[in-house]
Amino acid sequence: MAARFPGSTITYVREIDDSPPGTGTELVAEDLNQLQEDLEAVGAHYGSGETITAAGGDVKEISDAVTNAVTDGEELGHITSGTAAAGFGVAAITKLEDAGGTKRLVGRKSVKWAEAAAANYLPLTYEEAIDAGVVVGYGNGLVGINDLAGTPRVIVPGGTGDITTGVVVSGMVKPSSGVAQGGVSTVMNGETNEIYNDGNGNVVSLTINAGGDVVVSRDLGSLTYDIVLNLTCWI
Repeated sequence: MAARFPGSTITYVREIDDSPPGTGTELVAEDLNQLQEDLEAVGAHYGSGETITAAGGDVKEISDAVTNAVTDGEELGHITSGTAAAGFGVAAITKLEDAGGTKRLVGRKSVKWAEAAAANYLPLTYEEAIDAGVVVGYGNGLVGINDLAGTPRVIVPGGTGDITTGVVVSGMVKPSSGVAQGGVSTVMNGETNEIYNDGNGNVVSLTINAGGDVVVSRDLGSLTYDIVLNLTCWI
């Protein structure tokens, strides 16, 4: 069988049940063909301890009969031995080698809980703007709220990544009755901005509290709302 990854270096680690006392985990020289079959059997999903590097990078391809829908291709997760709370998340990072030969962090795409309650969880996705290793601000934040009613929803939790200066926000607000509204606005720390007002006593607002957390609330009326907000950029 031809090697699937020409020029690759493969390190395979497994736990040995009958290891001599004191040895614990050992490196095992597996037959390459057997290892390749093992990887193919799990769809070439490389877990912890299995690293494959090939010229041209790692290419993953899905082959199925789907013609009109998006198929999940990769999963990135984070679990904790404690209790997940607002701010808990996971990120995909990008690094590049600079002119001096040092590999630098240049990008991070994150997802974290704005609200982590099991019955009412709300994620926030966003990216970091980085200059010479310093996080200057954030952008491309996306959050959706289903059926906003009388309980305000936190869309950006306080702490790392919160809004200490201001944000440019765009979005669409769809009421349970009436006409949807959308727009773009700049909201500064400590301010409240209406993101929906039909002129008939139905108002939804976005507030940046002094601590940097951001809350969306139904201020007037009894309608419910589906809301999608794009936090274009913030500091």
